[in-house]
Amino acid sequence: MTQPYMGALKQVERLMQDSLGTYSQNSMNQLHDLCIQMSQDPVYDVDYLKLMELYGRKYRKEKNEEALRFVVMRMQQVSLARQTPKRTYAGIVFTNRPLDAFTIAFLKEFPSLLHTYEERYKVRILQIATLVFVVALIVLVLLFHLSFLIIWLSLLLMFGVFVYYTFQYGYASIVKEQMQDLIQFVDPTLKKLDERQMSK
Repeated sequence: MTQPYMGALKQVERLMQDSLGTYSQNSMNQLHDLCIQMSQDPVYDVDYLKLMELYGRKYRKEKNEEALRFVVMRMQQVSLARQTPKRTYAGIVFTNRPLDAFTIAFLKEFPSLLHTYEERYKVRILQIATLVFVVALIVLVLLFHLSFLIIWLSLLLMFGVFVYYTFQYGYASIVKEQMQDLIQFVDPTLKKLDERQMSK
């Protein structure tokens, strides 16, 4: 059964805000314990994002850039899933509840890493596909003296199919590999929670 954790998460947040310099051991212990509890059952999306925000603040304080990037990317994935009807994370219960104000502020501090990766990926795929298309067209027409129109239409069709499937499935695969690399830098308890709650 899904339990609300926002009250306990806000308590940890207050402890972290009261800390000077490094976060207190008490706040980190409570964050660790909450992470363990939240890995047992499905959690609300707002609670999950709040937990990730607190870990993000922890990793930023520790200058653990890889773990921070993982947290931000995961938060962006869940935030995007909240906006779409297809919500596919088994351990996340999606709601229409507004995000915590500090969570929103934390997300706004970072550019959309997912969008940046996607744009770079699409540009690269288009460049490669266009180069292959042009080279294949020249070779087949000039060297093998095949019909330009037939070859052009055939290659154009293959070009479209290739671009469509790589955009649909290739990008998701690359992001998944990136997340698998970055998750090695987070706390074991957070890694366990992520593996359970974010499974599809």
